[in-house]
This record gives sequence, structure tokens and C-alpha cells, in this order.
Amino acid sequence: SNGVASFSRGIAFSQTNSSATGATATGTTLSHFETGTWTPVVEGGTSAGTYTSVFSSATYTRIGNIVTLNYTLAFNSHTGTGRLEITNLPFAIGTNAAAIGGVQANSGLSWSAGHSPVAAGYGSIIIFQATDRTGGQYEDIQIAAEILYLRGTLTYFV
Repeated sequence: SNGVASFSRGIAFSQTNSSATGATATGTTLSHFETGTWTPVVEGGTSAGTYTSVFSSATYTRIGNIVTLNYTLAFNSHTGTGRLEITNLPFAIGTNAAAIGGVQANSGLSWSAGHSPVAAGYGSIIIFQATDRTGGQYEDIQIAAEILYLRGTLTYFV
């Protein structure tokens, strides 16, 4: 009556699992849909450090076993060292699962000429690197004391 449907066993996409009384979670059943917010934590890969957040906005969408994260943040006075990392993902990245995304920074970060910045992930960490045009060489993007608007997205399997 209110236009909201609830499916306790998921949405089945095959004829054999379409019965409301006989449906079971299988590879053809969409068993998870969720949207929400999460709190990214910015760290250095060598020493985590601490920072003052100026702005932070982060959302996620999970459909089945696929998660897409979006984030925009700014910070100053960061004391971490090493590679720029974001932790505290809402869902861990699956074992042997690829996780790749785009990133854009208005200021504070730098990388070698001819390289493009990318966000990659493993476990519960997003790491920031820059790759050359062939993808054969990469370098870690180092954490900065101040970043004015770091924006990105990452899609991965759980």
C-alpha cells in the first residue's frame, strides 16, 4: 500500500527460483542492496599520523557483491608519512578481487610527469598511486600535510 516492496529472500532472476515459497539464495538471486554513508580515515602508509578534517562526505552503494564508494574530503595539518591511504571502508574488498577507481586532487599532491593518478584497493584500504601511460610503471603518491578537496570513486567486489 505504501509502494515499498520487501523481499526476505532476495530477488530471484531465474524461473526455477521465482516462487515465493521455494526461493533460495543462489547465484541468480540479488540478495543484498544497500546505500549509506561512511567515514573515510586518511593515513600515511609508513606512519598513520593525525589530521584535522576540513570537509568530509562519503557514500556507498552495495548491490549484491559489488560496492561503489564515492568520497570528497579536505584536510590540513596531517602528520602522517609515506603513501596516501584511506582506511575504514564500509566493506572489506574480497580476496583476490580487483579494486580500481579514479581520483582528483585540487592541491597538495604531486606525481611524475606523464603519470596518471589512480586509486586502488586491497583489504580495507584505498591506496593512491600514479601509473605511466603503459601501466608498466607506477609510483606511490605520498601523503601531504594539506589537501584541498580530494575526490574519488572506487568499485570493487566483496
